Amino acid sequence: MIKYNRKRPIENLFGNDIARVLDFFIFNKDFSYSTKEISILTKISYQNIQKILLTLLKKEIILTSKKGNKTFYLNNNSQLGKNLLDFVNSSLNREIETHIKNSPTLEIQR
Repeated sequence: MIKYNRKRPIENLFGNDIARVLDFFIFNKDFSYSTKEISILTKISYQNIQKILLTLLKKEIILTSKKGNKTFYLNNNSQLGKNLLDFVNSSLNREIETHIKNSPTLEIQR
């Protein structure tokens, strides 16, 4: 069995649960999720997710939407969120370039 333990860009930089949730919202910016779904998908305890979401709401990085009596959270597309997305894109591009640079080239036989 192969385990995928690679961290996302912001989590890799800061190494904490808030960074993991920020990465989650950046990579899932077109969708909304309940607290429970975020907890399950990020593998962070429900209680900790509640605290993190409150912080991100106060900083206006995420928004809420209501569907019936349920609350869902989604990316706010704020300027700060856009700056974080730029950072993530730059980090991913750098990682891709490094991987390509360090990969052996394939020779095609005819």
